[in-house]
Amino acid sequence: MGPQTKERRRRGNRNGGIKETNNGIHHNKSTQNERANDVMPNLSYKAHSTLLVQFTEETPTWYDCGRNTPGRDETIASVNQQQKQTGNANKNTRQIVSKYRALGDEIYSHEVALARKNGAAHSDKDEKWVESTMKRGTLKDRIAAMSVVVGMDSVHKLYALDMLLDLAGCGVDTKHGELGSIPNARVGQMASEALADLFTNTLLPKHRKLLHLEARPLFLYEGKRTLSPRVLLLWRYEEMIKQRYASFLTRYIGRTLSGEDEQSKKNAIVTASFLLKDIPEGEEIILPMIVNKIGDPGRKIASAAGHQLRLILDEHPAMTSIVAREVQQLAHRPHLSPKALYNCVIFLNQLQLSRDEVDDSAAATDDKKREEPKSLPASLISTYFHLFEMTVIKNASGKKKDSKQSVSDGAGRLLSALLTGVNRAHPYLPEADATMEEHVDALYRIVHTAPPAAATQALMLLFQLAVGSGDTAAAPKNDESATARKDRFYRALYSKVADGDMFSGRQ
Repeated sequence: MGPQTKERRRRGNRNGGIKETNNGIHHNKSTQNERANDVMPNLSYKAHSTLLVQFTEETPTWYDCGRNTPGRDETIASVNQQQKQTGNANKNTRQIVSKYRALGDEIYSHEVALARKNGAAHSDKDEKWVESTMKRGTLKDRIAAMSVVVGMDSVHKLYALDMLLDLAGCGVDTKHGELGSIPNARVGQMASEALADLFTNTLLPKHRKLLHLEARPLFLYEGKRTLSPRVLLLWRYEEMIKQRYASFLTRYIGRTLSGEDEQSKKNAIVTASFLLKDIPEGEEIILPMIVNKIGDPGRKIASAAGHQLRLILDEHPAMTSIVAREVQQLAHRPHLSPKALYNCVIFLNQLQLSRDEVDDSAAATDDKKREEPKSLPASLISTYFHLFEMTVIKNASGKKKDSKQSVSDGAGRLLSALLTGVNRAHPYLPEADATMEEHVDALYRIVHTAPPAAATQALMLLFQLAVGSGDTAAAPKNDESATARKDRFYRALYSKVADGDMFSGRQ
């Protein structure tokens, strides 16, 4: 692309090319040949002579720039919401997105070149010294200089952020698609601390997530509507930041957490928690990473992951159901080690519960699966029941003679933790979720078929549900139903007391 001759522009405008103005990028109608061959006409752009993005006291960050420019915050979702009454179902195509992404790259390249030209004419000694330190100083000074450069001008000096990403081993060569090399632990840790600070305080907004160009209503500008070059530049820059942040999360933090160095993993967990607490971007990547470390073989790593999750919930209590759902998914994984499962149950037992708390995941699928529990306490109790049944069955059928005592001790500790969880969540059950007969029936089957130790644990759990709860709100209002539940429990209890095997063995 680039400036074209006047004759070429006149011919382009007459045949349906792109009308170039100082006010924006205007797309005219396509020619008949282009429509017949389904070929997207090339966009052209008249190079600007002044910077499109300039930081001031009112607009100190890139996401504050252009707030008064028409279309700055438009998204496909907002446009479709406005067009619901008309019944329009327009959307971006791959060709449209690629076309505007290429034009956004051209505008950004010219913006950077213009900023570099202006900076060379007005730069002082301090700026030159910082630029020199980035290349020739010690590692600590280089990282500090890169952070200062990005903080001063994050839009026009994105190369400094790329240098930091390269030091952390998560840089990407956008031209050739090559990945950065893996650094040693010390270099990666120092670079990651600087990157976390920059992403939190300079580059990422705290009130929303970043958007790709696919989420922007580019199809609106295929007609007579004009797209501001400033808006397209900011949209493209936002996509570039999103790409770099995702690379930092998946390639540095993800790689470090899957490594072997314990101290590096603890530092990565702290960094991930710091990012999750402060900014919404990337939470769908960060949260599973931290939750997975609850099942880490290392005791210190698992403890650190649980501690950081509790700190996140202290600051964001509304995330309780989301975090609980992630931990429940981890607990239901097949072939999960008993130690990891025990850590999951212990974490769930420590959640702050309330009677009015609703599980967002169940509420989101209310129309499709109305049989699922809506409250978080009910969801937890359902998980405890399932884990209880699986543990008892596994313990009854999978014991080995050479490790009988260790298996029994581990299963007993897990069953005790599950009982604690049920006892803790049961008083918070809403009245609508108080009866769960399908779980009670399964527990009675375990009482009559499982070994003595497991049957005793099941009876203890049934006692809490049928007799032991003093919460009148959670108990059935029908006196006959309550009496029937108690009678059923005591029949099962006395039948096991009459069983001689219940008093044999060390337990």
